[in-house]
Amino acid sequence: MPTYGKLDSFDESEDWTQYVERYEHYFNANEIDEEDQKRDIFLSVCGKNTYKLIRDLLAPAKPGTKSLADLTKLVKDHRDPVPSEIIQRFKFNSRTRHSDESVRTFIAALRSLTEHCNYGDTLNAMLRDRLVVGIKSDRIQRRLLAEPNLTFEKALEIATAMETAEKNAQDIQASGTNGTFQKQINKVSKSYTRNNSGNSKQGDCYRCGGNHLAAECRFKDAKCHSCKKKGHIAKKCRNKSANGNLSENHREFKSRFKPRAHFMEQDESSESENEVYSVFHFGNKSNEAYKVQINVNECEIAMEIDTGASVSIMSEDTYKEYKSKFRIEPTSAKLRTYMGEQIPVIGRAIVNVNYKKESAKLPLLIVKRKGPNLLGRDWLNKLQLDWKDIFSVVGSDNQSSDLNVILEANKEVFKDELGTVKGMKAKIYVDESAVPKYFKARPLPICGDYKVTVNAVSKLDNYPIPKTEDLYATLGGGQEYTKLDLNQAYQQIELDEDSKRYVTINTHKGLFRYNRLPYGVASSPGIFQRTLENVVQGIANVLVRVDDILITGKTREEHLNTLSEVLSRFKRIGIRLKKQKCVFMAEEVVYLGFKINKRNLSSGE
Repeated sequence: MPTYGKLDSFDESEDWTQYVERYEHYFNANEIDEEDQKRDIFLSVCGKNTYKLIRDLLAPAKPGTKSLADLTKLVKDHRDPVPSEIIQRFKFNSRTRHSDESVRTFIAALRSLTEHCNYGDTLNAMLRDRLVVGIKSDRIQRRLLAEPNLTFEKALEIATAMETAEKNAQDIQASGTNGTFQKQINKVSKSYTRNNSGNSKQGDCYRCGGNHLAAECRFKDAKCHSCKKKGHIAKKCRNKSANGNLSENHREFKSRFKPRAHFMEQDESSESENEVYSVFHFGNKSNEAYKVQINVNECEIAMEIDTGASVSIMSEDTYKEYKSKFRIEPTSAKLRTYMGEQIPVIGRAIVNVNYKKESAKLPLLIVKRKGPNLLGRDWLNKLQLDWKDIFSVVGSDNQSSDLNVILEANKEVFKDELGTVKGMKAKIYVDESAVPKYFKARPLPICGDYKVTVNAVSKLDNYPIPKTEDLYATLGGGQEYTKLDLNQAYQQIELDEDSKRYVTINTHKGLFRYNRLPYGVASSPGIFQRTLENVVQGIANVLVRVDDILITGKTREEHLNTLSEVLSRFKRIGIRLKKQKCVFMAEEVVYLGFKINKRNLSSGE
């Protein structure tokens, strides 16, 4: 019988699931049905590194004693642990179409991102929403938003049809370029006119480069970001060519600042009407809002910087909060959303604006709509913002946003209450021949001295407590560190009914029994260590030493995935943490008397 296909050893750069799928297709094509034969073929061809990994993971058992399904699952669990659903959904909701990406390629990328999102029956609805929001084409987006009862299939059909039509139109226009060019050779440009002095060309405006007279330029009072002089913008600055480059602040602004998702620009159909586009993005670093605190009429107002907005606006909520500070007047200005919906304008105010050492009287539109206050180009032209300060604040916010999503999703873990580990109760094993001892109540805080009672006659739980040397093996390659602090650690584990009698204490109000695992019992550390290790079993980069837990990762994403999984398990099993004593994503922590960072581990406080 001929053999179809060829089996290769596993390449570390390949996805393990895809590799296993290729094996399954090979077995089907060659009608190999015997499970033992499948396993032996797999072990013979998978490669020496993969075989060694399987042996190490199974030791002391041998690979030949397991089924193929068990072996492939073993490697998958080791190589590709199930990622955090929260992080995967965040990635999906942050994905937008790239400028050189086709609609169908964009959809394929979205489908790939949904693998671990667990959307279930809502998958098509989520794909539809992400297609509409992330399409990055105003024309297609408006068409999709105008479609009633839009389904994913319909949205994909419309988007691909419009994309194809646009490409076809470009091809047609390109084919007619040569003929058009010939007609233009002898055509006199309208920009050339005669005046009394004999000059034939109006020329570019020296203030901004536009095709108009400099006297009519709207930037004649603007301040240049390069030389700080009035009368032109940095693009046409003459000092720029003489001095070399733009100022450091302006270079950083040009390289890092992208227009936000709110655009406000002059409508071609009306000189008094502006258009506002409000497209909501999910907070990834590339489109994170740049905000600045501005003193407006002696009120500290947070404003979102928007280079796409020609005017600055204040939301109705902010206006109501500081209403007594503003005197507004009627205005003919009109604002519209990208759907053509008009946003009511409450009025216009001339306000005193102060920012650091700068001050100016500037116009401000107040709108009857919730949302951010926008600092538009009219204010940007008058104020010299401290871009370095703004960028540093946003960078800090970006770094904490992913962490906040995880903490919010697991906020139950940080409730100010005593946790209760579900599904298990601690048992203390005492010699049956032991005789109870009586001690009179002490005039001290209520506690039990178990050294002379239960510890002397009980079987010690010798579950191994990790040594400090284990830090090196677990924390190698870590970049940042999270330290978790349990709230009344031992007492989150309940005692079984029979064990309660062994921890009876005498008080001035009589005899009482502990219902939960108390401190001072010799077996408590081992019981607690075993319990926590079972909870976090299978999660890499987690170190547990009784009630001290340390988490790290070779990358920030790996660290967040690990933290998310640990907190998720704690929430599911009922463990509670003391948030004010936890440390999250720190570059350096002190753990068990050691100072730990990505460079070294040293003794310190």
